[in-house]
Amino acid sequence: MMYRHFLALSHFDDVAFAYHVASQDSDDIMNAWRDMSKLSKQKQVPGYDYGVHVLSTDAMSFESIQAMDPYFSDVHEITDLNEFLDGVVDPSLVIAKLK
Repeated sequence: MMYRHFLALSHFDDVAFAYHVASQDSDDIMNAWRDMSKLSKQKQVPGYDYGVHVLSTDAMSFESIQAMDPYFSDVHEITDLNEFLDGVVDPSLVIAKLK
């Protein structure tokens, strides 16, 4: 079975982190995209501060993405949209947790 992954990726000070949602249902991925767009506007987070990727793997885990594409090997997973967007606005919030 294939899983679809929605990723919003951001890089600051040599630290990369991504909001991650995975599902076998493509509607879940579209909802993640809509939620991202809506909350980004509410929090006034410019879209150019992160990049969106939609990928498919045979597992639901973030590690399956990292195994498939080395580009994501040093990316830290965030599963809470608010935490991700707050980290985009103030990267020190996420960077402090990762160090």
